Amino acid sequence: MELALLEEAMRSSDPVRRRGAIDRAPNHPAAERLLLAALGDPAGEVRRAAVRALARRGGVAASRAIATVSGHDPSPAVRAEAVTALAQLLRRHQPER
Repeated sequence: MELALLEEAMRSSDPVRRRGAIDRAPNHPAAERLLLAALGDPAGEVRRAAVRALARRGGVAASRAIATVSGHDPSPAVRAEAVTALAQLLRRHQPER
């Protein structure tokens, strides 16, 4: 998905469309900004998709945002998704023994 299409989809009133766009977000620095913004979406399913997409990308900004979501999102499902994502990020960056 192109960045312009992602931006357009994120303005949609349809949460299914927004979630689908997040699932197909391009690996582009500007896309991260949109994914971070999606953590504040009114639809829990969109916020969960944003957590998963940010976890796939990794990085400091994504990790910090996911950590915040894990303790502060109003939805238990989104908080659980964030905790799972943090565990995946930690495992990914642990040195092998």
